[in-house]
Formats: sequence, C-alpha cells, structure tokens
Amino acid sequence: MSFTTRFSNKTNEKADTIVIGMYEGGKLSPAAKDIDKQVKGIIAKNLKGHQKFTGKIGQSLSLALSIGFAVRVIVIGLGEAKEMTALQCETIGGALFDALKTSSASKIDIMLTGSKENKTTNAAEMAAHLAIGFKLKSYEFSKYKK
Repeated sequence: MSFTTRFSNKTNEKADTIVIGMYEGGKLSPAAKDIDKQVKGIIAKNLKGHQKFTGKIGQSLSLALSIGFAVRVIVIGLGEAKEMTALQCETIGGALFDALKTSSASKIDIMLTGSKENKTTNAAEMAAHLAIGFKLKSYEFSKYKK
C-alpha cells in the first residue's frame, strides 16, 4: 500500500482524496470551510445532525463527493480546538491512516490547519505530528508471516 500525501492550503488537481477536519460540536476547520464553499455547503449538510460522527478525536467519515478532480472527502475528527496537543495530532494521524487504508485513495491532499483558539500547536507542528502518527500506525511487523 502506497500513498502520496501533501499538506497544503490549496487543492491539487492530481489528488483523488481530500482530507479536512471538524472540531467537536460541528465546527469545520478553516480549510474545511473553504472546501465546503466549493461544493455549495454539501459537506456541512451531511455533517449536520450526524448521529455517530461528532468530531471527536479519532473519528472519521468518508464522503463520496466530486470536487472537480477529487472523488472523495474524508472528514477527520479534531476534538476540542483549544486542547490540541502534539499527542492528539499523532492520534489523528493514526486515525487518518485507518480511514485511508481501506479506501482506494492513492494521492491525498491533507488540508488540516491550526486553530486560532489553539496557542500550543501551530500548523507546521500539527502536520509533523500528524505525519508521525500516520507513520507509526502504518508499521506492520511481518518478518515471521508468510
């Protein structure tokens, strides 16, 4: 299994999957709001009143939406905006790997930005810790497997 990932503020025409975030309580991240505008509010409508997806850390929801080039949007739960820590970013990265490993995604744009409310983790630190969590979750010991 191989992914090509890119952390960005702007969408890439080569991506087949876009990852956006939602904070607990239904608040979309800034990048998610931009993507939602492109699809005329369909993402917000799908998330509003969703019984199981509430934006808690580790939750994920895959939406089959065509945004010009991408065929799917994965919404990842970011938890409380004020409480984002490095460890939570790693947990989010692991949850993202779980969401992607069963999909047919190959080129992924990760559009997660830091929150203005969060003073402890900026966007660069968030991306680094998310990548660490992604890498840790992807580890598979297969030396003795046939």
